Amino acid sequence: LAGRQSSEGEVRVALVGRTEEDIERLAAYAGQELMSGREPNAPGIFFGSGQHDGEVAFCYTGAAAAYPGAGRDLLMAFPEIGHDLTERFAGTPTLASDLYGAEITGFSPATQLTGSSFVCQVHTQFTRAVLGMKPDAAIGLSSGETNSLMAFGVWNDLDAMLAEIDDSEMYVNQLTAECRAAAQYWNLPEGELPEWKNYRIAAPIGVIEEAMESEDRVYVTVIHHYEDIVIGGDAEACDRVVEKVGRSRAIDLGLDMVVHCAPLTPFEKRWHDIHLRDTSSVPGVRFYTNAWNSAYVPTRESAAETITRQAIDPVDFRRLWRRLTTMECVYSSSTALVQFLPMRLVAFWVIVLIWLWLWIRTRDPGWKH
Repeated sequence: LAGRQSSEGEVRVALVGRTEEDIERLAAYAGQELMSGREPNAPGIFFGSGQHDGEVAFCYTGAAAAYPGAGRDLLMAFPEIGHDLTERFAGTPTLASDLYGAEITGFSPATQLTGSSFVCQVHTQFTRAVLGMKPDAAIGLSSGETNSLMAFGVWNDLDAMLAEIDDSEMYVNQLTAECRAAAQYWNLPEGELPEWKNYRIAAPIGVIEEAMESEDRVYVTVIHHYEDIVIGGDAEACDRVVEKVGRSRAIDLGLDMVVHCAPLTPFEKRWHDIHLRDTSSVPGVRFYTNAWNSAYVPTRESAAETITRQAIDPVDFRRLWRRLTTMECVYSSSTALVQFLPMRLVAFWVIVLIWLWLWIRTRDPGWKH
């Protein structure tokens, strides 16, 4: 091995160890294997050869993926990340304090949002500033689209935005808790408030839609992949759908919120206004939206429009994925690469979609869609 860092050449070896001695031992082994004409293969050794192919995209999941303690070890190992974020967002210490502590075992809907946003900023700072990765594209799901714009500096006013969200009572009486937007959309009698519920179901979309046929207050809100669907709506109606599909195939989403469906419509203007923000240009990064399943240039108006549209319409990640595969990108979700995202959602179904894509390509090399 050359014993130095380099971006030149067609053979690449990355070594990961706890101590300098670990790195020296791995380097000696890798060099020995390469001199013998073999590819080094051992824990802590990552080998690649040939020209770099494809691109790198950062994926941002939604608020439901946040969990107590997320990002804590990373911040303790690299305290400069917290310092840098505090310079950008004065409210960083408050966001962190809501995530960490032995007494914290769960979140309110509002803290789900702020916790996910905070961890996405932390992981982006680590990935770009510490690891030096240079992404070509940014992809988000639900509030992940907002998080990506903040993380890349398209938006730079997280504190002001969170204050506007608080003022709107979005997480108090409009889209969670009392769910007044849904009450208005359903024309419920004055004073009657709905109980909203979201489930994540492991079943084909056709099976779920069949179970929903007699329910007019249940909506498919997110399609992660072909057998990973989120529904939302009236709690009793959702329970009936789950019973038909099979209780063992469903779990609570973890965030009961009126979003990605028509009942958000009464709150549409306020939602749009919250996301109507000054923007900065970020050359070299393409931003993708689930609203149009394509890349777009974020401006004050276009960002507000796309984020509002994907809040009212269901999100179908499969369609965006089909568009992305035509780019021949290398898609990386942090859970598998550098713990870039909060856990659970994106990592799993990106891996599933990659597996399906590769499985089809091996059987039909000419397949493009």
